[in-house]
Amino acid sequence: MQQSSNNPITAVCVVADPSKCPVAYELLLKSSDKKDDCDLWKDGVFKSKVSRYLCFSRTGQNKDGPKEVLVDLSIQNDKEVPPAGFQLIDKTLDTREKATNKKHISVRMLPINATTSAISDIILLSRSKRAPTGYTAAGDLNGFVLCFKMSKLTVTEPQPSAAKAGDAIDEPKSVPASTATHSTNSAVTKSSTGPSPMFDIPFLLNTKFADETSFKNMKTVPKVSYKSLADIENEYAYVFNLESSTISQTRM
Repeated sequence: MQQSSNNPITAVCVVADPSKCPVAYELLLKSSDKKDDCDLWKDGVFKSKVSRYLCFSRTGQNKDGPKEVLVDLSIQNDKEVPPAGFQLIDKTLDTREKATNKKHISVRMLPINATTSAISDIILLSRSKRAPTGYTAAGDLNGFVLCFKMSKLTVTEPQPSAAKAGDAIDEPKSVPASTATHSTNSAVTKSSTGPSPMFDIPFLLNTKFADETSFKNMKTVPKVSYKSLADIENEYAYVFNLESSTISQTRM
């Protein structure tokens, strides 16, 4: 038997003329075991002018890959209804005529992200009634045994682009005090509709502590005396009348 691909089958059809098999489809022209002609309509006694051949494709349904894959096959008698979730192949793709005689082929398709396995190969047997190793027999179809092979789907993880993979995290850089002061004032100014009450107020560290050597020269740590809440409120009480008046004027 010819080695098959493990890529999932994405479409199945029947054609009346084998030369009309669609591009990128595989035509089941010969049986896998005896290499007999796989005409699904031929009569064993009288030569029929009608012919039917099974085709399938493993190609993607769009540029991003397949959206649906084949997960099951079923064969029913002419009067039977396909199982739930199955689609009947009732017409030939090239002539829109009845696809098969006496028995029908039904397929079950699922979104590729809804299954972990799919059918990767279909074969027809003309002599053996037992499916080969790794294959499952779907049933008899006009003297042929239709078999299929299930394979695990391989999910390809998207790889990061070279630019993103090589990007380094920038380390924070020190900003001079004068630059930091200007940036802070600019941010405050832009966030308001008019001149901010905080505009042009420098946010600078006390010059006494600007040089780290001043900390080294300190022999003793200043003693911090305890103050109650009342002491703090009395010492630092401040009425913001001027600020409130300024803000009110800017909003007028």
